Amino acid sequence: MLQHLSLFNNASEYPWLPLLNSSYRKSVVYSRTLSVWETIFTTMDYFIPTDFNRLPSPIPLLTILQLPLHMVINVTSDHWSHRHPTFLTSLMFVFDNQQNRLRLRVDGEHSRYPRLYRQLFDDILNRQTVTIQECVWDHILSAPSNQQYPETSQLPLIKSLRMQPKWINFHPRLFRQNFQEMSVVTHRFQRSVIRKFWHSKLHPQARTVYCRTIHKRIPTQTFISKYSPLVSSCCSLCGLADDTFRHFVIDCPRKWEVWLPIISQYFPNYNLSSEILYGALAYLHVPRNIREVQRFFTVIGITHWQLWNMYWHHGNTNTHVIAPQNIQNVTQRIKQLIDALLTHG
Repeated sequence: MLQHLSLFNNASEYPWLPLLNSSYRKSVVYSRTLSVWETIFTTMDYFIPTDFNRLPSPIPLLTILQLPLHMVINVTSDHWSHRHPTFLTSLMFVFDNQQNRLRLRVDGEHSRYPRLYRQLFDDILNRQTVTIQECVWDHILSAPSNQQYPETSQLPLIKSLRMQPKWINFHPRLFRQNFQEMSVVTHRFQRSVIRKFWHSKLHPQARTVYCRTIHKRIPTQTFISKYSPLVSSCCSLCGLADDTFRHFVIDCPRKWEVWLPIISQYFPNYNLSSEILYGALAYLHVPRNIREVQRFFTVIGITHWQLWNMYWHHGNTNTHVIAPQNIQNVTQRIKQLIDALLTHG
């Protein structure tokens, strides 16, 4: 892990740098689609929403000098240093070879912006309105050492993450297999069914959600909870069962409360069970007794799309189950959308 992290930008001396700041996550080993680093970085951002709010100590001197200045000083969000991410710490601090210490630059050592340097110098030493982070003081008060950076025990956040059961048993191959099970799916559809699906009356958004379901590209809570700490696998709509793929598509009882009136209104003479609807949504299976196939795709496609919107508007981490009034409102909206398409197209 550390060897891979050291290949990221400016991380050769301090491999933990990409975990702490998103601007240093550029590397040949980093693929946003196939690499586990995307999940690791997302987890770190969950715990550290503001990059470098507090730098862990110690940090190598060379790494500190390569960091933007606003990362090593404690200032408000409207400070000018935040607007200049290319203003490096090495422009304000210099390593004194005679004293073997890190110190602020003084008059005559500034190559540009002398007035700005003097103002920041006074803010740090005289006015004391700007403070320096502890990791910088380590090199101001003592000479650099040959210590390895950092020790795992000095990063309790990293240690606690590694103690998660999923990470203890983690293996890159298992992660990729799990990912491919969600994304790589082979289908054998009849051309006539595909043609009728694409010729059915559906909004582009509804067709997109339908295609995501066919290709199993749905971020269910069960999948997210495997690699994201503190995330429950329970469905946020009903709070009764784990949010698996099938539960997300059809088995959630709150969603079934929407499906029942839709089915009874548009297909009153058909016995469309949850198993039949799941096959139609996940595998494009059309019941044999359905004669108007395009109308069938329109009804279930619009319903599935609006249930998708209902789920994400409610929130996948919402601790309260969805209110009955919201279910009624969604049902009425679905009927309006379907009637508009079937009537006017």
